[in-house]
Parts: sequence; C-alpha cells; structure tokens
Amino acid sequence: MINKINGAKSVKEWIEILKEKPKPEITEWGNWKLDKQYQVLEFVKDGKWEYEIDLERCKTPKETWNWVMQLNSKRWIARDDMANLIEALSYLIGYKGYWRNKWVKIW
Repeated sequence: MINKINGAKSVKEWIEILKEKPKPEITEWGNWKLDKQYQVLEFVKDGKWEYEIDLERCKTPKETWNWVMQLNSKRWIARDDMANLIEALSYLIGYKGYWRNKWVKIW
C-alpha cells in the first residue's frame, strides 16, 4: 500500500487508496503453516509436526534457495508439499519479508 500511496497523483487518489481494505493475511499453504511467534514455517502433516524452516535464515534469495534445495532432496516430501513451500516462501520472503519486527517487501 505504501508504494501506491507514494505514487498517488492527488490527495483524492491518496484518500481512496487509504480506504482500500487490506488483503487477508495468508498463514497456511497446504501442510505448511506460519508460526508468527517463533518466525518459522512449520510442516505439519496429519496433525503431526514434521519439519520447520527458520525464516530468520531466509534473508536472501540464496539462503531461501538453499532451504528449497535441501528439502527437495528429501525422500519424504511430496511434490505438492514442495510447490506449497515455494508458494509460502514467495509470499513471506519474496513479496513480504520480516525485517526489524515488520513484514515488508525485501526482494
């Protein structure tokens, strides 16, 4: 929204942008769930915790890609789970990342 506000050409346009409802926050992608308190992405299958990714260790594209490649080499992870992981990381890190106690765009 900040980018939209900065791009507003008039006060009227700026006010209309501020009236827009924010999109609902996404916290689940298939078996992947965001734990905001601990800043981790958890893999929970059939109600049982299986794995987690520390989002503080995903501050750069390279660090994030390392997680993707590490999990892709595991025999237990299904293709759908990998697709959901990439979607979750894209949402959390690519579009909105965690920096200085705020979710912001970092890439």
